[in-house]
Amino acid sequence: DNKPYHCNVTGDNKKYTEKTIIKDYKKKNSEKNIVTFYKTEKPNSLYMEEEVLLLDQSGNYSLLEVVLHTGRSHQIRSSLAFYDCPIVNDKKYGGKLLPNERIGQYLHASSIQLTDNILVTCPDPVEFDALMKKKRG
Repeated sequence: DNKPYHCNVTGDNKKYTEKTIIKDYKKKNSEKNIVTFYKTEKPNSLYMEEEVLLLDQSGNYSLLEVVLHTGRSHQIRSSLAFYDCPIVNDKKYGGKLLPNERIGQYLHASSIQLTDNILVTCPDPVEFDALMKKKRG
């Protein structure tokens, strides 16, 4: 079950120029609706796994592809923030807030595999590309 997502993040993410597997643990605080991320198993934590690949970089912004192998709540958001590359406009996990933006977090499901081997793909929102071009130009 590959579940690829694209996201714009801040920071230098050259560590992801080759596919990187993240295997760690997370624990959700339901009252605060926030996840804490751990390198080792903790009581009541859940195992999570994903692959991260750098697709594009411009200045302090990067476009990453994240493929989930587990589908945990806030998995992508919390793991990327833990590794110092929070998602743009993700206030909860320390993402850089862009002024006058109409969209929320720069996180997007890029495709989904349906039954009968039907693959539905969705292009990235125009704001993703605009952010990368704005920082180049």
